[in-house]
Amino acid sequence: LLGPTEVEKAKDEAPESLRARFSMDGSDDNGLHGAQNELEAEKEIQYFFPKEQTVAVIKPNSVDQKEGIIKKIEESGFKVSLSKEQHLTKDVASQLYADHQGSEYFNDLTDFMSSGPSLFMVLTREDAVIGWRALMGPKDPEQAKQENSDSLRALYGENTLRNAVHGSSNKEHASKTIEMIFGEVEFGPDGSVKEGVEEKPENETES
Repeated sequence: LLGPTEVEKAKDEAPESLRARFSMDGSDDNGLHGAQNELEAEKEIQYFFPKEQTVAVIKPNSVDQKEGIIKKIEESGFKVSLSKEQHLTKDVASQLYADHQGSEYFNDLTDFMSSGPSLFMVLTREDAVIGWRALMGPKDPEQAKQENSDSLRALYGENTLRNAVHGSSNKEHASKTIEMIFGEVEFGPDGSVKEGVEEKPENETES
């Protein structure tokens, strides 16, 4: 479809090719670029459209609805790179929500998050942090129903505390949470976990 890289050769050998038809007359610039092979294409995709990781948490009150939530996640273009169901201690819940420490609802929040198992996931996608927060929707499920009725909190949330899901606020927070829950993990360009990196067992989560 592109044709030979040399403009004159493209015009002679493949006159219907894009380079023959759309290159400027008198110019050696063929005007178009395409990867030469699959490996080169993958490298260029990662360069121009880099993927990132974020942490998604299905809260205790919504773990029994995880299949529907995960389906929505995958339909939104995310890859679930890692997942782990874990019953948090109150200390670990306090670490997870350290940014909220000092708020009037902090104790209720950490009590709730340590009341039963949660499902932790590492999601991979271009703009994963922003994309996941958009899919979650506003913190208040009632507000979510008004502003984004297809968001997860609109569909599965009960109130601002039991609002179904949680997510990292930025890439730095995501990295810290991944290490806290999963241990030292490295990801490949496609979001797959690199071989030789072991996940942190549940009983080794710091408290």
